[in-house]
Amino acid sequence: MASVAERRPPPPRALEDLNEALAETLGRTRIVRRGPSFAWDWKTGGDALDRLLWPVIRSAAEVLTSSDVAAVRACAGYACGRLFLDGSRNGSRRWCDMAVCGNRAKVRRHYARSRSRRARSAGGKS
Repeated sequence: MASVAERRPPPPRALEDLNEALAETLGRTRIVRRGPSFAWDWKTGGDALDRLLWPVIRSAAEVLTSSDVAAVRACAGYACGRLFLDGSRNGSRRWCDMAVCGNRAKVRRHYARSRSRRARSAGGKS
């Protein structure tokens, strides 16, 4: 998915890996009745630890095959690496979460500007 966010083709092996995981994952999906409606559910056997990845794999496949694939972005936050769907009106969102990565970036910029001003004013007084 990172290659999709960078607008380049994914490595062939990555797509093969996704398809293998998807085949196993989709084999574990089922539709269940929930009240008057229906919902997706997971058929599990025992303590399947990989169960945590099933919704992620299915979601990745759904995004890749939807029109939303053009909105996949990589977070510009320092050492974040998360992918997100940019739902902003002009498609210019930079961070996965403004309250976390966006705020940290703004604090870093503010600190750098303050430090630069202090250095200039200290240099001018000598």
